[in-house]
Amino acid sequence: MGRISEKVGIAIITHTGHRRFLKPCLESCKKIEPKAIVVAYDCRFGGNPKSPMEANMPTYDTFTMADRWIVGDVGPRVNSWLWLTQYATTMIKQLGCDYVLSLNGDCIFTRPEGVDELYDMMVGQDASVIACELRDEGFAGTTSYFAETETAVAIGNHLVENAFIAKTPEGKGFGNPEGRMGKAISLQGFKCATVRNPEHAQFSYGDRGTWGDVMGFYHLHGAEKYRKGAKELPFPREYYDMRYVNGAEKEALEYYWDTGKTDNFIEKGYWR
Repeated sequence: MGRISEKVGIAIITHTGHRRFLKPCLESCKKIEPKAIVVAYDCRFGGNPKSPMEANMPTYDTFTMADRWIVGDVGPRVNSWLWLTQYATTMIKQLGCDYVLSLNGDCIFTRPEGVDELYDMMVGQDASVIACELRDEGFAGTTSYFAETETAVAIGNHLVENAFIAKTPEGKGFGNPEGRMGKAISLQGFKCATVRNPEHAQFSYGDRGTWGDVMGFYHLHGAEKYRKGAKELPFPREYYDMRYVNGAEKEALEYYWDTGKTDNFIEKGYWR
């Protein structure tokens, strides 16, 4: 694909709720032609016989699209990102990749060639990491980032080592994953390259900033929720794994893709 692709390991951080987008995510990542793809997958193992483990796992054809899978019941959804990031980056280091490109499992890249541009931006600013958003030293985007592997591993380790710390020694809150990501970068002295920030931190609407321009990046879950509420058109069919779209929603989407019409979106409850 590009100059850097064969040195890149892609880390997909995901969970059961992403399955309607996970296969399209993997398909978009494979177009980059990376050295390896590692999926870190959080799944609840509650022991409920009405919800057996296999009912919460991806399908076999999705499993075969990645080189390595790390599957576990990690913990609360928001905080699980910390551990999954550590696991995935460590595995990518073990696989001998020089760089890590991370994204969540409900996201896709539509410009796979953009990975070379991200690399050039990072190196051009003498940085070792570039994130999809950078507000200040206390806020860096977690939805997607690109980094030297050693930096990515150090970030993952810092996230886990400080997972239960509410504040820094100076009294500043560690905060949400973006706050913790920012501190994992700044407190360790890494330089994070500047980017043009998206209009919305979750990439749900509006200008998608550098990541939208360079990688053709979409956060499908966030954008889908916004589009339903704002009565905007849905994404194309290829952005979904329709095995995880059911009932009236599936009828509404397939009717739209087949006819181009939205006249049943209210009736079917797709537009809210």
